[in-house]
Amino acid sequence: MPRQVIGLATFLQRLFICGTLISVVPPSTSSAPEDRSPREANPSGLPTYPETPPGYAGIPLRVQDAAVDSADTLRTRQDTTRHHHPPPPFAGSIDRSIDTTNLITHTGRNWLDHRYMGDLLENIQGVFVRNQYSAGQYSQMNNRGADWRSIAVLANGRGLNDPASGIYNQFHVTSEYADRIETITGPRAFLYGLNSAGAAVNVVTKNYDNVVPFTKLDYAESAYGYQYVDGTFSQNPVRNMNFMVGFQTQSTDGRYPNSFHHAWNLRAKLRYALLPTLNTMVSVYSTWTRTDLNGGINAEATDLDDAFSPVSATVVNLDSYEKITRHDVDLSFVGTFLGEENTSVLTLYYSHNLREYRDEENRPQSNGIFVHSDHVSSWMGGVFTQNLQSDVHHLSFGGTLELRKIDRSPNLGRRSNVDGALWAKEELTLGQAFSLAGFARYDRYLNEDMLGYGLDASITLAPFLTLYGGGSRSQRGPNYPELYWTDSTVARIEPIKRETHRLVEGGARGVFGTWGEYRLSVYERRIDDPILFAPRNFESVFPAYTILNGNQSTTRGVEATVRIRVGFIYAEGTGAWLEQKTEEEGVREVYPKFFGHGGLYYWDTLLGGKLELKTGIQGRYLASSRGELFNPESLAYVINDTKPIASGYSIDFFLTAHIGDAYVHVTWENLSSAEYFATPYYAALDRALKIGVFWEFLN
Repeated sequence: MPRQVIGLATFLQRLFICGTLISVVPPSTSSAPEDRSPREANPSGLPTYPETPPGYAGIPLRVQDAAVDSADTLRTRQDTTRHHHPPPPFAGSIDRSIDTTNLITHTGRNWLDHRYMGDLLENIQGVFVRNQYSAGQYSQMNNRGADWRSIAVLANGRGLNDPASGIYNQFHVTSEYADRIETITGPRAFLYGLNSAGAAVNVVTKNYDNVVPFTKLDYAESAYGYQYVDGTFSQNPVRNMNFMVGFQTQSTDGRYPNSFHHAWNLRAKLRYALLPTLNTMVSVYSTWTRTDLNGGINAEATDLDDAFSPVSATVVNLDSYEKITRHDVDLSFVGTFLGEENTSVLTLYYSHNLREYRDEENRPQSNGIFVHSDHVSSWMGGVFTQNLQSDVHHLSFGGTLELRKIDRSPNLGRRSNVDGALWAKEELTLGQAFSLAGFARYDRYLNEDMLGYGLDASITLAPFLTLYGGGSRSQRGPNYPELYWTDSTVARIEPIKRETHRLVEGGARGVFGTWGEYRLSVYERRIDDPILFAPRNFESVFPAYTILNGNQSTTRGVEATVRIRVGFIYAEGTGAWLEQKTEEEGVREVYPKFFGHGGLYYWDTLLGGKLELKTGIQGRYLASSRGELFNPESLAYVINDTKPIASGYSIDFFLTAHIGDAYVHVTWENLSSAEYFATPYYAALDRALKIGVFWEFLN
C-alpha cells in the first residue's frame, strides 16, 4: 500500500502542475466548429462517434473514424487552413465496411485503459489474449479457436509478421501512431493477409496535416518501475508537404526476477502531394528492445498458492533474454484519380529484423545451459489495392508480391522464397437495407497454391435489427518455424501439411434508438489438419514439444457486445463462450469456456463544458482452462499437460478526464489483488496505481 500512496501523491503534484500549464495555454484562434455542449451536439448521449465517412458502411451512427475526430467533444484546435490535398482518411484501410465493434480509433483509445495494443484488442468481440502481464512479453492473441499463427498483423495493409517466427509482438506497435486499429474476425479475415485465416489486425497510421507546428506528449507510470513516454512533432514545411517524427520508450523492472524490459521506437513520415490527386509518403519505423524472458513461474518448484509472491515464487529461467533490432521502411503512393472514394494505393516496403536470443551463465544461479543464437530475417515487396465504388456496388481488389528470407539462423538455416497473392471482394448494396458480398484470395506460398473464398450478407429490418451471416473456406500454410525449427526440445512428425479453415457465422446487430448499440454472433470454425504443438516427454528448461498435424478440430461459440448510455451513465461490455473439440481429445480446455470484459461508468461534461469525465469500475473474468505453456526460445505456445489454471477475475477503478487538450488517466488496477493466471504460469499484476497524461498542444 505505501507505494500506491506515494504514487498517488506524486501524481496529484504532477496533475496540479499540468493543470496550471494547460490553464495558461491561449485559446486557439483558428476556425473551429460551433461551440456546443456534447449533449446538444449529440442528443443520444452516447460517445459521439462521427457520421460515416465516404466509403464506409456498417452502422453509420457508430463508425469511429479518428480523421473526423468529433468524438473529441472538447477539442478546441482544428486546422481548417489546408492548402493541399492530403490522402483520404481511409486510404490505409483494409475493409471500409468493418463493423464498429471491431474498430478502435485514435480518439476512442483515449477513453480506454491500456498499456499496449493487446489491451485495446481485448475490447474487440471474441478476442482472447493470453496475457503475460509484463511489458514487452509475448502475449498471444486468439480468436475463435485460432491463435497468433493464424493472425496477420498489418500496417496500412502490408504485413508485419516476422518470417522467422510467423508472429508479431504487439508491444512493438506504437498506439499513438495509429489513426485506427481495424480487426477483421469473421469470414473475410483470410482475405487481407498471408495466413490470416483466424483474424487480420490492421494498424492505419496517421497522416498529419499541420500548418503550424504540432506537438504531443504521452506519459504513464505504474508499479515495478513501469514507464511509458511518447512524443510527436509534425509540421507542413511547405504547402504540399508534411513532416512527422516521433518516439516511444517503454520500460519496467518487472515484478519477478528476470523480467526487465526496455524498448525504443522511432518513427518518421514525409508526405508530399505531387498532384491534387496523388500523394507520396516515405515512412520509417525502427524498434530496439532488450527483454528478459523468465518463462513464467516454475510450477514444479513452486506451489501455485505461492506463485503470487515474488519472494516465494521461482521462475523457470534466470538467464534468458532477447534483443530485437528491427527496421521497417515504406514508400507509398495514394491516388484519387477516379474520385476520393475510389482510392488507388501502391506500397513498396522493406523490413529487416535481428533477434538475438541469449541464455548466459553470468547469473548467481545459472542453469548450466549456454545459448547464443542470432536470427536475421528480412522481407520486401509491394502491395497494391484499388477501390471502385458506386451507390450499388463496392469493388475492392489487390495483390502482393514478396520476397521472404531467413538470412541467418542456427535453428532455421537459410531460407528464401518469393510469395504472391491476388484477392478481390465485390459488395452489392440495395439502399440501406440489403448487402451481399463475395470474396476470394489466391496465394502462391512456399511453392504451393492456396485458395480461399467466401460469401456474406446482411439485411436491415429496422434500426434496432440487422441480421447478418456468412461463411468462408481458407487455408493456412505452415510457417518457417513449423517446417524447419530444430533444437533439442523440438521434434516433428512429417510431413507438416497446411490447415484448412471453414468458418460460418450468423448474428444480429443494431442500435437502441439513440442510446445504445449491440452485436451478437454465433459461429463454428472447423480446421482440418490443425498444426499442433503437443507436449513432449523430454527434460528441458522450457516446454518441449512435437510439431504434428492433428485431426479435425471444431470450435463453436457465442459472442456479444453491448454499449449503452442513459444520461450520464455509460455501460459497455463484451463476452464470449466457446467450446473446442478434437477427434483425439474430445473437449479441449486450451481456451477458457467463457471470458469477458466490461465496465460501468459516470461519463459527462462538467464546469460549463470545460471538463469531460469518465470514471467508474471496470473488470474482466476468465473461466478455468488448461491453457498453453510458452517456450521463449522458439516463441511457441505448447499445449499445457500439467496443472490447469483456475478461473479468475479482477476489478479496476478507472478515471479519464479531458481538460483542454489533455487527457489525464488514473487507473487503480486489481483493487482486491485477485490472484489468477491468463497464461500458465504468468501471474496477474497485484493492486497497483497507473497514472498518465496525454497532452496535445501547439508551439
